[in-house]
Amino acid sequence: MDVDGDDEEAERSLEGLLAAKEYIRHELVERFAAEARARIIFPADRSEREKARVEELLARAKKRMMKPRARSGQKKA
Repeated sequence: MDVDGDDEEAERSLEGLLAAKEYIRHELVERFAAEARARIIFPADRSEREKARVEELLARAKKRMMKPRARSGQKKA
């Protein structure tokens, strides 16, 4: 489950899905002839948040690596 917003919004979305789980299971059984024993889970998908964090860290590291090179190219007074 991927939810835009903060952890509180994600928690509310998960609560809503869990409240509707039996209805969702019923609809799946009816529409796809699935087994009524099918287990439904809603894992949180934090990949977009983690991706953004990794990109931020890589950008910071790149800036740090570029700073010493810029200084070494300057003439000493």
